[in-house]
Parts: sequence; structure tokens; C-alpha cells
Amino acid sequence: MGGGALDGRLAAAVRAGDAWTVRALLDEGARPDAVDADGLPLLCSAVAAYDAPVAEALVEGGADPDRMLPDGTTPLWRAVDGGSPAVFSAVLGDEPRLRLPQDTREALLALARRWYETGAPEGLRRRTGAPGPAVAVPVQDGVYSWETVGQVSLGGLVARAGHGAILTALEWAFRVLTPVDELIARAAGQPDEDQATWWQVCWVLCRRRSPETWSALVAHRHHPDPEHRSVVARYL
Repeated sequence: MGGGALDGRLAAAVRAGDAWTVRALLDEGARPDAVDADGLPLLCSAVAAYDAPVAEALVEGGADPDRMLPDGTTPLWRAVDGGSPAVFSAVLGDEPRLRLPQDTREALLALARRWYETGAPEGLRRRTGAPGPAVAVPVQDGVYSWETVGQVSLGGLVARAGHGAILTALEWAFRVLTPVDELIARAAGQPDEDQATWWQVCWVLCRRRSPETWSALVAHRHHPDPEHRSVVARYL
């Protein structure tokens, strides 16, 4: 089968959310950086659809998460912007600390932090100019039931509110050692529907095995806020 036909089938599989077929077509020779009808890489289609399994299949098959797009963004930038921790993890790729130049790493961290500090509803309000209230619903974001985030809609745009988890994951990927107190506050400040940040913070703390991390963390067992004490309990 010709490359064009394979690419067409790959595009259809991406639109259908069929990760198994995506992997099979890539094995047959379909181009991982094939573009859709709008001229954007298929990886961007998966990111926009919040389809982590398809995004993962494309990246593992060779799709470039750092490909510069006409608007100056990249698929990885769009994954951070979209707010889905699962999609971000699928698109991050190997060795991001070594692969990406410092200015790119700093820009991605600033993007994630801006969304996290602003919040998805206000971020969408600033982007769309829509005055009305945002609509937020909890959605599963990943293969496990506890991987939940809020999905926010406003002015015709959608974002997921998992930027706290994304920021935490990016910091660790780039070996930015965020103070333990800040990480615990980040996890403790999340609503019930955003468990992704909880788990990402605990995941990072479990990998920062040093006496300094341990001492700073267990000191929160006496914190007056029960949410801080809960982070310690979950870490243990």
C-alpha cells in the first residue's frame, strides 16, 4: 500500500481514537508526522481531542513533539496548554531536559505555572473575553479512576485544570527541585475532582530521596491544616 493511503488510514484512526490501529499502521510504514486536512501534524489532533493513548502511540512511533508549527507553538506546548496530565505525559517524550534548550524549558514552565496560578476558568476568560460563568465537570484523565481533573468550558474553548500536575511533572523532568513546602501546598490546595495533582506531587516526592526532602516532608505531620497531614499520610 502506498504511503499516501497509509497516511490517510492513519489520519482516520487518529480521528476515531483507535490507538491499536495507529500503532499497526505506523508499523506498516505510515508516517508518524503525517498531517491532517488543516496541515497540522496528527499528533496535534490527538492533543486537541485529549486522546492520550493515540498521542502516546504517535510519539512512540516517531512523531516529533517539538515540531515547530505555523503559530509558533509545538505539540508539546499545546499539550501543556491543554491542561491534561495524561496527554502531557504521552507527548513529553524522552530526555526532555537534554533534548530541549533552556529557553524552551523555561517557556514551558512559565506556561504551566501561569495556567496553574490563574486557574482554568480565568485563563479561558482571558483568552476568549467571554463574560459568562465557566462550566466545569470532573473527567477521568488517564487509565486509572483516580486520575481525575476538572474540564472547563467557556466561550467555545475547553481546557482541563490539571496544570498543577503538569507543572510538577515538568519541574521534575527538568530537575527543578521545587521546595517541599510548595509541593505539599500545591497538593493540599486541590479540590476533590483534581486528584491528578495529588498523585503527581506524591510521585515526585517519592523520587526525591534525600534526608532534606524527608525532613521537610514529615514536618508537615504536625501542620494545622489536615490536608497537609493527608499529603504526608499518602506519601507514606
